Amino acid sequence: MTRFWVRLSVLVGFVVLASLLLFLLLIRLFEFSALSRLEQGQPFGDQATESLSHFLLIGVVCAISGIGVGIIASRQISRPITELVEAVKKVGAGELGYQVNLQSHALEFGLLSDAINRMSLDLRHGETLRRTLMADVSHELRTPLTILEGHLHAALDRVYALDEREIATLYSQTHHLIRLVDDLNLLAQAESHQLPLHTAPTDVTPIAAEVIANFSLAAEEQGIALRVDIQGTIPLVKADAVRVRQVLTNLVDNALRFTPAGGHVTVCLVDEPGRLLISITDSGQGIALDQLPHVFDRFYRVDSSRSRSSGGSGLGLAIVKRICEELNGQISCESDLGKGSVFTVVLKK
Repeated sequence: MTRFWVRLSVLVGFVVLASLLLFLLLIRLFEFSALSRLEQGQPFGDQATESLSHFLLIGVVCAISGIGVGIIASRQISRPITELVEAVKKVGAGELGYQVNLQSHALEFGLLSDAINRMSLDLRHGETLRRTLMADVSHELRTPLTILEGHLHAALDRVYALDEREIATLYSQTHHLIRLVDDLNLLAQAESHQLPLHTAPTDVTPIAAEVIANFSLAAEEQGIALRVDIQGTIPLVKADAVRVRQVLTNLVDNALRFTPAGGHVTVCLVDEPGRLLISITDSGQGIALDQLPHVFDRFYRVDSSRSRSSGGSGLGLAIVKRICEELNGQISCESDLGKGSVFTVVLKK
């Protein structure tokens, strides 16, 4: 009885049944009246006139009852629809997050109101993310643009010559801007599920070895021990080799950035039933417990001053998380402040 069409069908059936019973009752009364008058010797014309009046009376009663039932039914139908229409108008007018409090026992209207409420909350969440993103992007662009403007203005005013050192500074800032724009574009594609993927059976072992080789020189210059640990035979996983390489590159780069000289960074591959675990362990500064839930947020920095000076855009871990989700995998982080961090990527076979 929770579905609206069932309740309406029962109501219509009840009205039809009541009308039928009244009609049968009318026939029985007519027959009973006719027999009574014939037994009393009254003329049939008077009997027909009286029966006709009975017919008219019952017809009027049925008509009034039908109109009343129709009004009640129409109000039951129109009231929740009107409330839903008003809710959609309010959401469309910009009142995001508006919730419908529909008092209806019909299942269909309940499902529709729940869908509208979820849509309203999703729109509000999306609007919040958009405003946050715009504020973050404006903040991130302001620093390199301010540096570029200051150096160029000083060169135009002949405060100092635009020598090779100053050109290198300007180039560094433009490179940072280009990387930021590229990262934003990649993140936007991943969040909108439009990231180009070419999934195929992929061997992660050579990819991990390649990433380690690419960072070996930088790790050696920083005095950090960088190695790969492969436990057992690593099977093929269904993934995109380019995106897996991108994930490992971002994670290793992030680990090296926050690991001091004399520390170590290890990429470990572990085969488990139905999945492959890729963990990146470092002996860096670690992450505080209250900051762990935010490490994959856009532009979030555990140490903002150090990250900015080393050229980080604050988007690397957010990109990594989105890529893992697009590969039907997941990523998690465990860390102890002052003892290092462990980022674990899970890929399905």
